[in-house]
Amino acid sequence: TVRLWSIAGGKQVLSLPRDDAPTGGPEFVLFAGLIASSAEARAAVRSPEISFDEIRMRARPSALAEILSLAWSPDGRWLVTGSGGGFVRIWDTSDYHLHTFIPIRETHTLTFTPNGKQLVIGARPSLHDGEVSIYSAANWQPLRKIPHARPQVAIARGGDALWICLQDGSIELQDLLTGETRKRWSAEEGIVGIASSPDGERLAT
Repeated sequence: TVRLWSIAGGKQVLSLPRDDAPTGGPEFVLFAGLIASSAEARAAVRSPEISFDEIRMRARPSALAEILSLAWSPDGRWLVTGSGGGFVRIWDTSDYHLHTFIPIRETHTLTFTPNGKQLVIGARPSLHDGEVSIYSAANWQPLRKIPHARPQVAIARGGDALWICLQDGSIELQDLLTGETRKRWSAEEGIVGIASSPDGERLAT
């Protein structure tokens, strides 16, 4: 469950629903033999990244999986949540209804660029691998993916480049949109976090 709190009063003001299944909507019969009316089930059918077993599991309108990451867009319009259930959800803060979602497995990192035009998602699609995806916040379509990258990321000063940790233990500074490598060096394995200093002169891992 995602809860919103008033900082001034220290009280909970809103709880996002645990089930995004629309009421009174049409039912969808999946080839797994299960019936569902949830938006999540419809996305599972369309997504080539979701396996047969996962479609069977997700065919029932069910509670949201454990929330692993959250992010606000800089203008406050969007609240984005990531979970271990295979979906990143985008909530419209004008009414806090589900706007859309992105089928990505086990999301560990969500961050917007400073100008709010891109959403960076760090995920772990399998136990031994990770990937970083960059999406347009205008239409929530993918711009590019960085395979074999750890889910920990950091936006560089200026917002036009991204610090990533590759599976081989190296650290790269890549152009956000083109993927051009600006800097690269080897680091120790087992990095679980990365942060760029505000002045852009230091990097913490």
